[in-house]
Amino acid sequence: MLVVPAWAAKPDPTVTLEVVSPEDKAAIAPNERLTVSARVGDPEALVRRVFIRFATAKGRDLNANQEATRRGDLWTLDVVVPGSLPTGKYLLDIQAMGDEGRAVQWATREVEIKPATFALKLVSPGAGATYHRNEVFDVVAQVDDPRKKTRRVFVYFVDLKAKRVLNGDQEALRRGNLWTQRIKVPATAIPGPYELQVQVLGEGREELAVEKRPITVTQAPVTLGEIGLAPAQRIKAGDTVQATCRLDDPRNIVRAVAVTCVGPGGKAIASEVPAERGPGGYTANILIEEDEPEGTYSVEFRAVAQAGEVVATSQMTFPVLPARH
Repeated sequence: MLVVPAWAAKPDPTVTLEVVSPEDKAAIAPNERLTVSARVGDPEALVRRVFIRFATAKGRDLNANQEATRRGDLWTLDVVVPGSLPTGKYLLDIQAMGDEGRAVQWATREVEIKPATFALKLVSPGAGATYHRNEVFDVVAQVDDPRKKTRRVFVYFVDLKAKRVLNGDQEALRRGNLWTQRIKVPATAIPGPYELQVQVLGEGREELAVEKRPITVTQAPVTLGEIGLAPAQRIKAGDTVQATCRLDDPRNIVRAVAVTCVGPGGKAIASEVPAERGPGGYTANILIEEDEPEGTYSVEFRAVAQAGEVVATSQMTFPVLPARH
C-alpha cells in the first residue's frame, strides 16, 4: 500500500508520473535485479526527489525507501529482490517529492515473485537460417540459471542425413547469461538439412538442457565484384579502356567471362568480348572509337557456366568526353 503522509495535499495536477518499468503484475524471481523507472512530467519544477519503495502487499517496507537517479525526465533505481522472500504479490511504490518532503505525485505497481526457473533460449541463428560451405556464423544462446548450476555450454553442428557431428566438441564462451560460439560450415558439407544443437552441462557433465535449431546448407553462390576501369577518370573518345572485375567461383562452374559495352542510344561498342583471367580478376580492353559521341556508357561482365547459362553479372556506367578534350 502506498504510504503518503496524512498531511500531504492531493496530487499536484501539473505533475505527471508514468511508470515505465516493470510492467504491472510483472513476474520476478528471488535475487533478480529489477530496474524500476518512472517518467516524471514536471513543467513547474516542483519535484526535488523520487523515492521507490519495495514492499509486501500489506505495506511492510523491504528496501528502506531508496532514492532514484534522474536522467532528464526519467528516474531510475535498480532493486535487488531479496532471495529469502516467499512467492506471492508485492508492491513497488513510486513517490515524487517536492519541497519539505511533500508528495506531489505517486503511483503503485504490483509485481509477483514466482519460483526461479532454469531456461535455455537459442538467440541466433534464427529459424530457417541458410548457410553455404565455408561460411562462418555465430551461435548465441541465452542461459537463465538462477541456481547457477551451469558449468559448460557446447555447440554441435549435426549432419541429419549421416547422423553425425561435423565439428567435434566446440565449447561456447560466456558473457553474462549469453554463451557464444563461432561455427564454420565444413567445406565437405553436402547441401541439405542440418541441425545446430546447444547443450548445457552442469557438474560432472550432467545435462541440464538441450536446444535444437534446423538450418540449411546450400550451394555457395557465384559472384562478380565491382568493376574497375583504367583510366578511372576523364575517359575520352579514342581511348582504350581496361575493365577489370573479380570473380568468386567456389564451385568452379564458370567456363568463361564476357564483357559488353553499350554507348548512348544503346549502340554496341563491344559485344561479348572474352575477358582474360589474371591475378586481379578478369580483364578486357574496350576501344571507344574517336567518332563515338560523348555521354554515358555502360559496361557489363557476365559469368557463363558450362551449360551456357549466365550465373552472375556486374554492371557499371561511366562518362565519356569527346575526343577533342
